[in-house]
Amino acid sequence: MTSNRGYDMEKALDVLKNVPKATTVTPAVGIAAAQTSLDMLVGAWRDCRKTALVEGTKREYIAAWRENRLKELENQGDALELYLKGTFLERAMIFEGLFGWLNSAVETGNDGLLEKSIDGILTVAGSSPLREAAAMLNAMKSKEVEVIDI
Repeated sequence: MTSNRGYDMEKALDVLKNVPKATTVTPAVGIAAAQTSLDMLVGAWRDCRKTALVEGTKREYIAAWRENRLKELENQGDALELYLKGTFLERAMIFEGLFGWLNSAVETGNDGLLEKSIDGILTVAGSSPLREAAAMLNAMKSKEVEVIDI
């Protein structure tokens, strides 16, 4: 006998007859074991779900911290660049003026102006814009500093 799907029904029944039958389990032991297994499975699922939620929250916190820190570093870099450009431009103008006075003092023989020009040059040369920039960055990091004067 052949079905309308193209397979022999008698052969299929013969194959099914030769399949070994499942062993039976004593109901009391089987139910208790099944209940224990189910409880373990549900407990493992709950632990897995809780861990997934905790780890997801940690990842979100880390991502937010990273973005915040990157923005902070970017702002510090921008401020440092602006500060150094302004400082070196200002120093260049000061040196230009001081050397102008120095040249004028040499040309006119004005010893007072010569001394003050040299003192000014040494004072400006002795100051360190990089040290001042480091102090500015430290002030930016400090929670106690509200305003930074530049």
